[in-house]
Amino acid sequence: MSDELERGGAEQKSTGNGDHKNPGVRGRPSSGSNANGHEDKKNASEPQQKVYAACKSVAAWVWLHLPRRKVWTVGATVVMAGAMIVYTVYAQRQWRVMDTSLRLDHRAWLSPSSVPNIPLEDGKPLVQLVILTNTGRTPAKKVAGRIVTVLVGRSEVPHFDYTHGVQFPAGIMFPNQPMPVSSLLIPRGVPQGVIPQPILMSGLMRQQIGAGQAFILTYGNITYDDVFGEHHWLHFCVFGPQETRPLYEGWKQCYQYNDDDSKAP
Repeated sequence: MSDELERGGAEQKSTGNGDHKNPGVRGRPSSGSNANGHEDKKNASEPQQKVYAACKSVAAWVWLHLPRRKVWTVGATVVMAGAMIVYTVYAQRQWRVMDTSLRLDHRAWLSPSSVPNIPLEDGKPLVQLVILTNTGRTPAKKVAGRIVTVLVGRSEVPHFDYTHGVQFPAGIMFPNQPMPVSSLLIPRGVPQGVIPQPILMSGLMRQQIGAGQAFILTYGNITYDDVFGEHHWLHFCVFGPQETRPLYEGWKQCYQYNDDDSKAP
């Protein structure tokens, strides 16, 4: 009987010793957790790791060296400072949107328009009248530009050459103030430095214009500043007469030339 008890005790000791020989197996991480941790470290960028380590060090220092009441005070202060920064950024964006809308609504806008049905009289120069109007709410400053009027054939494409033409420095234009500009019909291809002589209307020219074989083309370039100190420009192009306008093959290039900067200060 005693022999059996001794054998049983020996077996229990051997079993206990077997368990005792592997103390680290229970605390060892599994292969899956190892892989996940490795992937997390791999995905995290080096700058993010540095920022995280710095924040962790600061938080640990605050927690160890400051009383608990001061820790909560510092935390609340940091949260309030972050909220204030976010609010400041949002307020600046809102202010910019409002400022842009205000300037768009109050800046000067120049708009040209041509007077149709020009009288064609033999032996006299053809004069195209262009009305320039400030349709904005504030004055336009340093207004200047050049307007050119030429005769083109039915299939000719406009080239928008500003070597010659009527040049005008208007200075300042107040809101709803129209400014008429007279542009004489001049020949094309006149060299720079040579003053072009106005073309006198003839019976042949009147017939070509009336039959849609020739067209009166007027284009211009105008620049000005608004009261906010921003520079603006506009291009325009018109052709006639209205009765034969659909026959002109260069209408697309003329319409596409009408443009402006359309920007807020």
